[in-house]
Amino acid sequence: MSRVAVVRPGGNGAAGTLHSWGQKVVNDVGSSSPTHTLNADLDTQVAAHRLAVEGEMQSCRAVFFFGEGDWACLYNGTTPVVDTGNVARAFGHLLVAIACKSAHMLGNDAINRHRVEGYLGFDEDLGWTTGHRRDLWGMAFTIGISDMLSKGATLDEAANAMRDELERVVHYFKFGIGRTDPNAQLAYLWASWDRGHLMVVGNRAATL
Repeated sequence: MSRVAVVRPGGNGAAGTLHSWGQKVVNDVGSSSPTHTLNADLDTQVAAHRLAVEGEMQSCRAVFFFGEGDWACLYNGTTPVVDTGNVARAFGHLLVAIACKSAHMLGNDAINRHRVEGYLGFDEDLGWTTGHRRDLWGMAFTIGISDMLSKGATLDEAANAMRDELERVVHYFKFGIGRTDPNAQLAYLWASWDRGHLMVVGNRAATL
């Protein structure tokens, strides 16, 4: 049995959307019990403070972050909660960041300097379209985590599941019924972009 945590500070705009997508992971942990235990769902900006996130990185096999990110930080609003100064708390554990940009710099630092076992995230900005079809991205961004929880998927398999689902979003808007959407071109370009910037750093064969 492994303990996992979900960190989803929420906020306005994209942070709020990511917060809502993180709820699916919370639900999935419950449905996969007793294989995995949800140690914490830090689901508000008050709850997801730096010390709380550090505690979850240290005590849990994996932390799943849904929120804002940059090259070297994961944020709660404008406050860094994971950066190069504290990512070592995840020593020997896994981090999955559904956030902009963090995989290349923060992810590599976590693996190469601080011996975090594995990091799955994105090395550029994330994008999706607004409206009721935006949850197609929510499914794509969480399907790999769901597979880790329910099927014992590795980090690499989780990433591939996410890429496959993003490819389905591309086809939906480029060739399927979604092509009639007024934002179809932007939608399939964003889905293709997201797919191309998903990366795994560290032990690709790591599981929960």
